[in-house]
Amino acid sequence: MKPYDQLPAAEKLRWLEHVLDQVEDAILLADDAGRIVYVNRGWVEMTGHAFEEAVGHTTAELLGHDHHPPEFWAGMRAQLERGEPWAGRVVSRRRDGELFAQWVTVLPATGPDLTGARYVSVRRDISAAERREADLAASEARYALA
Repeated sequence: MKPYDQLPAAEKLRWLEHVLDQVEDAILLADDAGRIVYVNRGWVEMTGHAFEEAVGHTTAELLGHDHHPPEFWAGMRAQLERGEPWAGRVVSRRRDGELFAQWVTVLPATGPDLTGARYVSVRRDISAAERREADLAASEARYALA
């Protein structure tokens, strides 16, 4: 097999898509308007929305952004528009309606080969970890009262 940098562009894209689909975290690419242009298998599994359902829509349309105030989203947008990455905890809604917490990192995409993609978002579902922490805190509180 040829080294990656010697592969034709189409083969590089297939290879990258294969690699991205192996990542458990959700990865999405969005355009200037925040419309999704690509999601990996991790995103599909995390949210319950199929690739075809996601492309052309915004995360607000699919995941509901009603859990956070408008100022939260405005702050994120302002930071990204300055060309700075943003990271933080976001509560979203899966396709089945279940709320879940994510740690989200959004990076402004730059470079001549990123036509159509303006933002890269990597998301990790932290719901289970938050439940474990809450259970532990409740257990410790009960123990302290005993």
